[in-house]
Parts: sequence; C-alpha cells; structure tokens
Amino acid sequence: MSNTLTNVNGVLTTQVIEALKLGLSPMRVFSLSVGSDPTEKNATINVPVITALSADTNATNYESGNTSIVSAQVSLGTNISKAWHLTAVESSKSEIVASMWSAMAVEATYAVAYAAQLAAFELLTTASFTNEETLAASAFDFAALLSIRKTVLGTLKWRDDQPKAAIMAYDYSANLFADPAVADKSASGMDIAASGRTGRAAGIDLYENGLFASTTTPAAEYLQVAVIRPDALALAIRPPVKLESGAWVANEILTEPETGVSLNYREWVTPGSNTHWGCVEILFGGVKVNGNSCYRVVSA
Repeated sequence: MSNTLTNVNGVLTTQVIEALKLGLSPMRVFSLSVGSDPTEKNATINVPVITALSADTNATNYESGNTSIVSAQVSLGTNISKAWHLTAVESSKSEIVASMWSAMAVEATYAVAYAAQLAAFELLTTASFTNEETLAASAFDFAALLSIRKTVLGTLKWRDDQPKAAIMAYDYSANLFADPAVADKSASGMDIAASGRTGRAAGIDLYENGLFASTTTPAAEYLQVAVIRPDALALAIRPPVKLESGAWVANEILTEPETGVSLNYREWVTPGSNTHWGCVEILFGGVKVNGNSCYRVVSA
C-alpha cells in the first residue's frame, strides 16, 4: 500500500508519548512505577513506596531506627489497548493520511491513559479506605478544604510536609474555584478565574477529573473528592512484550526518555481489504498500600 507508514517516525513518536505522559500525569499523585522493559502479563513489579520517617533524639548509635521505605508487589494483570484503522480509500488520500493517522494514534493513546486512570480510581473504595465524609458540591469550598486538612493532619496524623493531593469531580472543583478565597489571585496566588489552572490550596495539590462522574465503582459509591498521600496506592505500568508473529509494518516500544513511561505501538495491514491498522497497548496493575492515606468525600 503506497501510503503505509514503514516505521514510527519521530514526530508521531513524540505525539504519542506526550499524549501518554499527559494522560497518566494525575496518577503520579500515587506511588507509580513506569519502565520501558517489555513485560509479560501477570508479571510482578516491586513498586517502592516511601512514607514518613521519624527522627531520633539523642541517638546512641546511628545504625538503628525505623524505615518507612517499603516495596509493594503489584501484578500487571490488566491489558489496556486501543486500535484504530484507515481504509484503503482513506489511505490513498496522500495529502491527509499522515495527519489523520497521527490524530487517531494520539486519541487512542489518550483513551489508553484514561482507562488506566479509571482502573486506579476504582481502587479507591470505601472497603479499602474508610475515612470519609458526606458533603454536597455546593458545600465544598475553601473552608471545607481547610476542615479536611485539619482532619488529615490532626486525626489521621498525616505530616504537614508530606505530599497531599485532592482529586475532584468537576461539580466539586467548580464550587471550590468559585470561592473568592481560591479564585481571587490576591487571596490565593492562583488566578483561577483567568487561567483555569488548578494549582494548590491549603497545602494540597488540586486536580480536576471527570472520571469520577462515570458509572464505575467510585461513582457508584458517590465518590466525589479523594484527598490522598502517595502511599494510598501502588501502581505499575509497563509495555507488553512484542507480538513476534504477524506481518508487522511497525512493532516497537515507544519510551518518553524523561519519565520512562512507555507503550507498545503496532501497525499492520489486513490482506485483501488493504485496511491499515494501528494499536497502542500497556500493562497495568495496582494495589492498596495504606488504608489511612486516602480521605474520601462522597455525595449524599
């Protein structure tokens, strides 16, 4: 086929990997392990989880004390993939085939990343994380966020200097950002009204996420806001091993060098119909680590 991509060019690689990196960015609030080594499904990854350390006073030797560095075992039990295609007629339009292919590859990569996010959020159940309160979206303002901060620092004994993040459904984030204490740049330094950026408030990093409004387990439990520390979940993502059989146009592991996040990228052509196919795929796994490290806000 004249316009079949014979390799994964640099522009397409950059677009796909940037889409994966951006799509997975909310998951970095957890303990996330990524890598470029092709991995078999159901393989176990040891994910480092670092929690708070306590200092010693008047130590008599320097080889004792506690450690909070643990390794959670995560099984890569879930394949997440998305395929797309161009028909022979579409592929014959040389003036648009490259841009069409790139756009579909990027959209497929976002779909894979969002599916991984969803799989992670499905772990934030009340059975695993029992600390929660019921709050309507209209009541989720800066005062409510300060109250949650007081609870996690005072009652749950989180340390003030530990990373903390709030993942919020859109109705809840919208009400929070409408609060003058957050929206007014003079009060928060964030300038939400002008930029739409989420940023940070009350010592908590803020993330909006529409996946809480889906029909998955968190939504079924009315989860609207999750305030978490990194040791709430251990997550792992790897590219699956290459499928060696098949007449591949491309069959490669694409890696973002800065973060190491990677996926499997494949292209092939169906004989007879001359349909040009592409697919991106990752392996995902996740486990609860510390049941005290997520505070849930649910709707009535």
